Amino acid sequence: MERPHRRYSYWRNSAATLNMTIMTYGGVDICQSLLKINPSLPTHWQHLQFKLCHLGINYQFFITQEQLSIGCDQDSEIQVGEQ
Repeated sequence: MERPHRRYSYWRNSAATLNMTIMTYGGVDICQSLLKINPSLPTHWQHLQFKLCHLGINYQFFITQEQLSIGCDQDSEIQVGEQ
């Protein structure tokens, strides 16, 4: 029988990997109330697609080498690029 802590460790590690991908390649910064995004996909990636809930707002991101598409379920302000 598998110990419960091993199962939770798997989910914790998976979440950390996903978080790292979103923050590094998606360029998402959720450290402040204003959501910031500055994507930087590796050249061999065609796209990155993910969902994110930040301060009760649900976002959908679709990022390619040439385009950034963001959808959300409420009015919100997002900083795109380095400003």
